[in-house]
Amino acid sequence: MNTPQLVKDELNLVADVLYPIWSLIDPHSFLRQRLASLL
Repeated sequence: MNTPQLVKDELNLVADVLYPIWSLIDPHSFLRQRLASLL
């Protein structure tokens, strides 16, 4: 099953959509989450 990849793709889409809003609300937390996802 490719469920993990599908979930990852969905999370990436959500992150791309929420990026502007999230960065305005809590930029430091968002940056930490983004860095963690890249590692």
